[in-house]
Amino acid sequence: MNIFLSWSGDKSKLAAEAFNDWIRCVLQSVKPWISTSGIEGGSIWFEEISTRLSDSSVGIIFLTQSNKDSPWIMFEAGALAKGLKKSRVVALLIDLKSQDITNPLANFNHATIEKSNIFKVLAEFNSMMGENALLYSVLEKVFEKNWPDLEEKLNEIKQLNIEPTPPTTKRNNNDKMDEILLNTRQALRRVDRLERELYLNKVNNKHLNDLNSLRSTISVRDLNKMISDNELYALLEKNKKLKNLEVKIKDNENDTDPDDNIIE
Repeated sequence: MNIFLSWSGDKSKLAAEAFNDWIRCVLQSVKPWISTSGIEGGSIWFEEISTRLSDSSVGIIFLTQSNKDSPWIMFEAGALAKGLKKSRVVALLIDLKSQDITNPLANFNHATIEKSNIFKVLAEFNSMMGENALLYSVLEKVFEKNWPDLEEKLNEIKQLNIEPTPPTTKRNNNDKMDEILLNTRQALRRVDRLERELYLNKVNNKHLNDLNSLRSTISVRDLNKMISDNELYALLEKNKKLKNLEVKIKDNENDTDPDDNIIE
């Protein structure tokens, strides 16, 4: 399973590189790709990244305070969203909280870098690996063994002050209302779709019941009537033929020469 690791900025890059090395120890069948080490010399980097985006089954976006509004992050997130289900794209919040991110990134699954959250992400990836998936008990043991290494590195990266922290933009009431309106509309569309599906299922079930009832009626009552009608028709045809025969006999009798009855 190919995993695309999306980063922008030094802190995000360090986190992606740490995760790239670490996940190979936990899920050995996965193939993570990161642009810092995945682009060969002489390759056209944009084409290479575009190809890797389209070939990936899962995407992980490493978000920090300084790159959460980065155009490059938006580009890669959009490319991942276009080719993958949203449930297969996750944003790891390195030095952010859930309330710090806004749309469109807020529409993706996102998780802070606590132990329980990282395990949930790995368990989700593991469930998508088919025959190569680890048993859940094995995954737990492997994760427990390797987690301290990643935890230490991520905590160190989180504390680094290598990027200027932009002032936090406080969301105004209009933004909040717009988000509430968007979520409400999405919920209403889902409800409307479910209601239509339920109605169609009811209609289909009614038609099926009517058809079964009709079949039952034909096989028991109307079929007998149809047989009786056929027998009556056959009798009528037979009677008609007999009448025609009688008419022919009478006609023959009437056409007989009277002299034929004289005995010489």
